[in-house]
Amino acid sequence: MNGALVLLLAHLARPELPAARAVAVALAASALLVVSAGLHELAHLVMARRAGQPVGGLVFGHFGACVLVDQGDAAERDLGATALYVVAGPAVSLGLWLGLAALADAARAASSTLALTLGIASALNLALLALNLCPVEPLDGGRLLRCLTLAWRRRAAAAGSA
Repeated sequence: MNGALVLLLAHLARPELPAARAVAVALAASALLVVSAGLHELAHLVMARRAGQPVGGLVFGHFGACVLVDQGDAAERDLGATALYVVAGPAVSLGLWLGLAALADAARAASSTLALTLGIASALNLALLALNLCPVEPLDGGRLLRCLTLAWRRRAAAAGSA
């Protein structure tokens, strides 16, 4: 499915591209997306471990990847540490989006096919970033919203008891 979508993107971007070259672009951009998703999740894993949170591992599946982190009881959770490991993935996706776009611009003079591949991979990282920041669980945006909500409730409870 991923490869078919990327092939469609390649064809829409450059309809004159021969089919064999379009397939090569789609396969390479798809591979870059898989690597990007892995780096996104690896950033979560590294930051969670740095925060001392128990990490069960990194799981890859057909629809992406996820890091298994025991967040503990909501009342006892370090919300700052949780927010840092949650935001680490989108930060990597942001860097990959911008970095791949810069590489695509740099490659344009040398190879239009390479530039197209990197440009599509960049656009897919932007899509990954936007999707992950949607404020619904279990996406990163939803997890950040939960951290903010818990922090607000703690602050309100502390102000009420003072």
